[in-house]
Amino acid sequence: MVVPFETTVNEQGQTVHKPLYSATPSAPSLEEAFNLCRPEATVCFLIHNGTEGGRDFVVDRRAILESGTKLAEIVNGFPGGRKVVLRYDRIDIFGELLTFIERKFIKFHNVEQCQQIFQAAARYDCQELKEQCIKFLDNHMDLENVMEIFTLMHSHSNGTKVPSFKSQGCCRRARREFTSTDEYISALLENCLQFIDTNAKEILSSSDMLSLSYSQLVMILTRDTLQVGSEMNVIKVLEEWSRIACQERNLELTDENRRKMLGALCYAPRYLTMPTQSLDIVFNRVELLDENEKNLVIDVINNRRNSSITSDQLKMIDSFRRSRTKRPSMPIHLSDRTQPKNYSRKMRKHPEGTKTKGSCAMYCLSTLICCFD
Repeated sequence: MVVPFETTVNEQGQTVHKPLYSATPSAPSLEEAFNLCRPEATVCFLIHNGTEGGRDFVVDRRAILESGTKLAEIVNGFPGGRKVVLRYDRIDIFGELLTFIERKFIKFHNVEQCQQIFQAAARYDCQELKEQCIKFLDNHMDLENVMEIFTLMHSHSNGTKVPSFKSQGCCRRARREFTSTDEYISALLENCLQFIDTNAKEILSSSDMLSLSYSQLVMILTRDTLQVGSEMNVIKVLEEWSRIACQERNLELTDENRRKMLGALCYAPRYLTMPTQSLDIVFNRVELLDENEKNLVIDVINNRRNSSITSDQLKMIDSFRRSRTKRPSMPIHLSDRTQPKNYSRKMRKHPEGTKTKGSCAMYCLSTLICCFD
């Protein structure tokens, strides 16, 4: 039998029972616990908007101050303040941002929510969260959302170049090392374009193409890797986009006004790769080329020599004659979807895609006309 107590005699001569072991509490006292969680260690964000009212978020002050975000600057501006009042349209999305800053964890539910979180992270300069969003968006890209993701990345892109492969040899072992969030954005933008290249027939026939800005349209339709099937698909986009552009600016729907809206995009179709019958249909439907340019194309088709042709016209003819590539380029490995092993060996052989001097010249020519955007 185990005896839990021993008998002893106290100072008064009384017999008492004394525990064999004295237990000491390991948890801090209530006073100490209160000091550890004193109000100064936290900050309360009161987020409000015109529809949902307001909501409080209490987060660790130190996590905010060490985050390197614009929220740290805001909290630093009120060193003695415990409550920061901000306005944001989506209170729940702002709450996700604060949760990530404090706990370094987030769970995305769908692409729409992820895009909204990305915008919040971009507004308050939370670089790590932006990178998490980019990887999720890349992994869940499909025909339904690719144009939304493309538009979002285009609006946040500053022209940063994507880093090239660090190692040489088999592209399956080659990796890219990103040093900034801007490089991640450029990589996802390039993957959007690669996805559009691959599914060009479906995407070019969608209404999403008609809501693009001029610079976005240039970025897509001038690509050598665009798998359009027929240049008629490109011409249909230009025809409809120019019609809408004229209507939005209250311009008369004439061929001249349409060419003015399209600028250098009039030269985006590869006219000399089209069958003669298709070319006749194009010239009868809409005048993307003026009379001199049309005659020049007809002379080339009929092998007529023109001694007065200029160097600029020669470049234009070369761009009209150049065929688009038979396959799209490789995407950049950002997620499981863009893992190189998911693509054919022929695509993996040329991961950077086919880049020609002609395509660069067309892009430069197009960007000069961006004043029409």
